[in-house]
Amino acid sequence: MLLRQDGIGPVAAVRRLRAMRQAAAAAGVRTPRPVFQRVFARGIREYLRRDFHPDRNDNYHLAGEASPAPRPPAPRSPAPRRPARRPDPRPSALPADHQRHRRDHHQRRRDQRGGPDRARRRAARPAAPPAAD
Repeated sequence: MLLRQDGIGPVAAVRRLRAMRQAAAAAGVRTPRPVFQRVFARGIREYLRRDFHPDRNDNYHLAGEASPAPRPPAPRSPAPRRPARRPDPRPSALPADHQRHRRDHHQRRRDQRGGPDRARRRAARPAAPPAAD
């Protein structure tokens, strides 16, 4: 984005960077190698070695320094309860057996998801009337 604002393309930016490094080297200023060579190329070379194994790099002390001390878990507050849905006051155009099927289907889905009041919902569910032959 900044290169675009300056009106420089990526190729021109690489050329300018290379020229700046050569000028610094000619002036006797020691510049670090590019990050790609220092980090990524070295890591790839190590990985491609025949006897590579990550446990041979003794860097476990870095993980201990970088990770903070473990904190005790925060106390959990109870989840807020959702208000119960009111029945739809509009008359349904669906037949009664289809309404019952939809209600039972959605109840089964809620039971599958679980939750703290699953048993209460099951106990409060009215029994389905016997099917008429």
